[in-house]
Amino acid sequence: MEPIHEETILFTALLALVGWVLYLFFRRYQVRAQARLQRNEAVNKLLEKFSSAQEFVDFLETEKGRKFFDDPLPDRVHPMRRVFTSIQAAILSIFLSGAFFIHAHLLVQENDLNWIRHRNEDLFHGFLLLGVGLSLIVFALISQWLAAKWGILEGHATTDNHTK
Repeated sequence: MEPIHEETILFTALLALVGWVLYLFFRRYQVRAQARLQRNEAVNKLLEKFSSAQEFVDFLETEKGRKFFDDPLPDRVHPMRRVFTSIQAAILSIFLSGAFFIHAHLLVQENDLNWIRHRNEDLFHGFLLLGVGLSLIVFALISQWLAAKWGILEGHATTDNHTK
């Protein structure tokens, strides 16, 4: 019987990870669609209860009417959320690169060719992740600068605006 290679296990794990991430995105879409469908059914039932358009307009003018028709699942996301997500990914990427660098440093004393190859691969992956992390930070800074310059942030309240 032939032994299982490291690459086979890693490829299988990568496929499982990709499948899981796709499942999470599909499930999120499915839950949102189901919530919207339930909301539409509730609105239809409410519309059946009104006998005239004037009664419906009067209901909409009340506080309860406005709250009922507010969208519980807003499509718009605060623009700074994407910037913060980029910064989080950058920090994670930089920490992972640090782990590769530490592991490569632990292999400095090894003279076996396999360990030297692993050290070189660790350095390669460390610099690759460091580059990705620094690129994400630059991306976040440019996004924040452009959002402020284009006035995208003006319509969204921030915690600083509430405290002043």
